[in-house]
Amino acid sequence: MDEHGTCKLFPEFALVYEDNRFWIGIREYFPSDGGSLPSWTWSIIRISPFDPRCVYGFYTHDGIYGSHLLTQLQGDIILSNILCIEPRPNLVQRQLIYRTLRLVGHYAYNGKSEIQIARARKFVTVYDKQKTPNWEEIVNAHAYA
Repeated sequence: MDEHGTCKLFPEFALVYEDNRFWIGIREYFPSDGGSLPSWTWSIIRISPFDPRCVYGFYTHDGIYGSHLLTQLQGDIILSNILCIEPRPNLVQRQLIYRTLRLVGHYAYNGKSEIQIARARKFVTVYDKQKTPNWEEIVNAHAYA
């Protein structure tokens, strides 16, 4: 939504995330495995990799990890922020997801080949609002109200 409460649609993107620093678009058919946590964590956290409360965050996180357009830490923080949006997992679940990613996420983030990164970048668009002064103009070119 813009400052007037108008919802913008981005037909090119299946998912859009925006905060005060980044604008991230994930295109349709982006290959994601949902939550990419080690299998032992799911029984502790009691959430599935495609839990509807988390899937938006997991897909956005997979786009960041896959494309390397942001750092691992930035991706983890963005996922943590998304998981605070309703409907959301409880606080303990959110903390366990975030702490597990900080502990073992580097294996997934650093385990990508140049070919995998290039393939993921076809599906992911990231604008850093601090480094792209005309980001809003660019984003609005993708949108229609």
